[in-house]
Amino acid sequence: MADSLAHRLAHENDLLVLPHRSPEELLNGPPGPRADTAIIDASSTSEIWPRLVELLAGANDTRVVLLSDVDDAGEALVAARQGVGAWLPSRTRAHEIADAIRAVAAGHTLYPSDLLGPVLDGLREDVRLASSARVDDGPLADLTEREREVLGCLIDGAQSGEIARELDMAPNTVRTHTNRIFRKLGAHSRLEAVRIARHAGLIPRSDSHPSGRGPSSINLSSRTDER
Repeated sequence: MADSLAHRLAHENDLLVLPHRSPEELLNGPPGPRADTAIIDASSTSEIWPRLVELLAGANDTRVVLLSDVDDAGEALVAARQGVGAWLPSRTRAHEIADAIRAVAAGHTLYPSDLLGPVLDGLREDVRLASSARVDDGPLADLTEREREVLGCLIDGAQSGEIARELDMAPNTVRTHTNRIFRKLGAHSRLEAVRIARHAGLIPRSDSHPSGRGPSSINLSSRTDER
């Protein structure tokens, strides 16, 4: 399949196809010429494709297009975490693979629509956990959970009345929590408190909510195959 695909892609005027290298050559052989984008057939590389992705994307900064017949959200999440640019069915036509290569080279990421939701949910959870870890070790460590919720609303730009309604508390209680937040952070204004919180890794509530925009560090777009 590799030779056939390489022959087909070689006819694309804007693509330069480098010689195919086997998984063993990539893992054990000397470094070859660096490719801007690599295509990995996950179906034929079984459980070692994450190592290949790590080698190519991590060490060589190569963008990766992964071909796989496995419709598994867990594996797709592993791929997204490693920076795989496109997850395509193995049956994808050569001209569609060429289009995916161009899209990945332009900074886009392509995943099947049925895997997109679970992948985004997993990445959001990664962001939430990473944010919590930074918060626990940083200047926000002394804040109570309720104070962190209030501070999250402040980051979102909510006013006291909106915070009271959102968190179901009295306006005076909101002011009390806000004053305690300022005191614990050594801040003298809402703007300064928000700056300290963002620098410490606390993300807006809207970014961690399932209906929010999701992490800005990845731009996922769905891809459907019509045949």
